[in-house]
Amino acid sequence: MLDKIVRFKMRVIDNDRSEPTLARVLMNSVFDSEPQNENDKYIPGEPQGPFRFNLKDAKVADLFKVGQDYYVDFTTTFQEEGSNDAGENS
Repeated sequence: MLDKIVRFKMRVIDNDRSEPTLARVLMNSVFDSEPQNENDKYIPGEPQGPFRFNLKDAKVADLFKVGQDYYVDFTTTFQEEGSNDAGENS
């Protein structure tokens, strides 16, 4: 059974490359006051705050351009019954 996907529309507001082996990407929700604008449909479920993540791969970090909008999708992972995995790497 597949769970529903939660989709947010986010905009990159910073891609800090001040460290040679690490990029810090900061995104915020995209809002628009135009009622028929595509952005309007994401407002009810959007997070109210920044979304931050770090990337070690420069080629991947280069994909996140400041000012560009992106869809961010969240879905649950498959978890075996009885598993107590708290997201820790094995």
